[in-house]
Amino acid sequence: MTKPIDEHSDQQLRNVIENHRTHGKVHEPYYLAAMEELARRKGRGLDFQKSFDLIR
Repeated sequence: MTKPIDEHSDQQLRNVIENHRTHGKVHEPYYLAAMEELARRKGRGLDFQKSFDLIR
């Protein structure tokens, strides 16, 4: 069973992100959720989904 994304520490989120990148799984929902959670914690008011949509 996968741990809920919001229960990860910042370092654990970075590890999830790096592992998904290493294995080419950047379109997986868990990767995107980790990116969103880390952005929410560090974003200082920026909206992850808006930024992601613009980049995509």
